[in-house]
Amino acid sequence: VSVESICMIVFMSLFITLVTYITRGDQLFFLGRAEMDVARESTWIAQPPLRQMVFEDIASPQDIAQWADTAIVHGVYARSECVIGGGNGTAARREPVGPDG
Repeated sequence: VSVESICMIVFMSLFITLVTYITRGDQLFFLGRAEMDVARESTWIAQPPLRQMVFEDIASPQDIAQWADTAIVHGVYARSECVIGGGNGTAARREPVGPDG
């Protein structure tokens, strides 16, 4: 193994580590996973025939539309908040956003 190969491996390892740190890959992964868990756990009523659906029961484009409406619109984004202020030493406050706010 040559010195050049060792240097290349060290520099590539350093590059990958720094890029991962800069892009906060692990934090984005866990945030996406938490959001998807909320979306996957939702249930809704579909018809015909009248039945309770879960994410694993999706079989048609109509099922996808009903899931998106229930899980994303009324699930994930229903509890959205906007953080206002917090700069220049002022306290930040949260205000609900969406149909309820």
